[in-house]
Amino acid sequence: MTDSERSATGVPPLTQTNYDKWKPLMLAFLATKGLRWTIDNMHTKPVPAIASAPTAVERREQRHWDSDRQKAAGLLYLSVHEDIRVDIETDHNNYDPVAMWTTLATRGAQAKPADRFGALGNIVSLQQESDESLLAYHARCKNAVAEWVALLPASYTIENLKAELACWCTLRGLADEYSAFSSNIVNSLDISGKTLDMDALRSAFNNEQSLRQ
Repeated sequence: MTDSERSATGVPPLTQTNYDKWKPLMLAFLATKGLRWTIDNMHTKPVPAIASAPTAVERREQRHWDSDRQKAAGLLYLSVHEDIRVDIETDHNNYDPVAMWTTLATRGAQAKPADRFGALGNIVSLQQESDESLLAYHARCKNAVAEWVALLPASYTIENLKAELACWCTLRGLADEYSAFSSNIVNSLDISGKTLDMDALRSAFNNEQSLRQ
């Protein structure tokens, strides 16, 4: 996300792992703009008493309604990371902030293997900056771990953790030529809702190797 997009909302963009932090900040931002109502689906579009002959007041109410929804849709679109925008593209084009908000909420509540793998990648890639204090670095690490933990389902067990860690490390170590193959495996889990273990991963490796021979 560019600096200009950041300045449009002042809210850190929604990513794969920070929905719980992003939501209250975005709600507060919309409230400061008088647009909080645009996402709660409680206010219906104003309809003139006589559809063919709206009064000046009714026309003004309709313009305000449309304008506020367009503003809210634009701000929501600017407040999410580029790889999430595809999920709300159509609703953004239709100026439907209610549908956009619902999609983002549903997405945030459905943590996927790809999200957890991404959060793990963020953790292991952390490095202290040259001008960063120990306490600041510790806080950054703590936040990264908290984002990963927030993505774990309530039913997540130590066995799930062991299986995902083993598979994640194995996939992470693949050569660059297998990047598409690795992404396909993780994305297929997101679609099917299935879990991954080393036996299933070996079967996928065997199939891929056969195709490349």
